[in-house]
Amino acid sequence: MTRRKITATEAIAQEYHRIIDDSENEGITRHDAVTLATEQVLNLIDAGWSFAPDPADAIRLAAQKFDEAQKRTADAILSALASGESSTVVPPAEINRTVVTLGGGKRKTWRHVTRADIDLMTQERALNVRRQQQAIKMWKQNAENIAPIVEQYGTVGDALDASALPLIPA
Repeated sequence: MTRRKITATEAIAQEYHRIIDDSENEGITRHDAVTLATEQVLNLIDAGWSFAPDPADAIRLAAQKFDEAQKRTADAILSALASGESSTVVPPAEINRTVVTLGGGKRKTWRHVTRADIDLMTQERALNVRRQQQAIKMWKQNAENIAPIVEQYGTVGDALDASALPLIPA
């Protein structure tokens, strides 16, 4: 039987799921799972079982990771600007070029942020908090609904195997 060569995206999804599933009840950190899955996919690429990642996809992923890092940096800068305190000295040029999230998918550097932008960012964060509060409320309700069944069977997998949890129609 000939094995179909898979994309790097398919390979990473398969390996990531496998590694986390193999950790069973113990669990595994995201860092360790990503590291192990990456090593395995590199081996699959070297062996010719997987295509190398598309360069555009790899660049897009790097840009998304940079954007996430900028978001954390922007929040820290706002705190430092408001309090005058920071664990590290950040030069004004670095502050000015840091990307902030305005809301609605829009980005800007601190250099060009106006009072209206600050108000918009505050409103957007308040909306995000309300969404998160609603999401945690729904999570708690759903978790409370299945918790007794999972406790009875030991794991979600065992409860599913016993048909004790309702399944979503395929």
